Amino acid sequence: IYALLASQFESLTSPLVPIISIPLSIAFPIIAYAIIGRALNIASFFGLIIATGMVVNNAIILVNEITNSNVSVRHALRKRSVPLALTTGTTIVGLLPLAILSNSIGPFVFDLVYSLFWAITGSFIMTYTCIPGLLLTFPNLLRKTFSEAEVVDEK
Repeated sequence: IYALLASQFESLTSPLVPIISIPLSIAFPIIAYAIIGRALNIASFFGLIIATGMVVNNAIILVNEITNSNVSVRHALRKRSVPLALTTGTTIVGLLPLAILSNSIGPFVFDLVYSLFWAITGSFIMTYTCIPGLLLTFPNLLRKTFSEAEVVDEK
């Protein structure tokens, strides 16, 4: 994931923002499982793997807005709040039928949906709190590694 993001952002430090958001978002379902007293199993790990894509996507949306538009973190968060909220909301609403029917379908579906729900919720919270905090604390994370002038000079 890191190499793909580094090539997309043309930076070695910008991919750290989405990468850091993954374990922070995955902490939410782990804590939720600890609260209800259930152990993580293969279905919950499937849910975490599926949710990792959305976690990275939410962070990429915010980082792209900041780097491409050269706007402040606050402005980028305001501009992208509706797409982020809609993506998260529709995914959670799409999980509701599975959550309601999980007792009749089986424990595999319950664990999958439960981990997905909490990981996506954690991703939404991390996108609005930790990522802006990280970018405000370390503003050089989003700088380009090579400027266009340096690449031209090498030729």
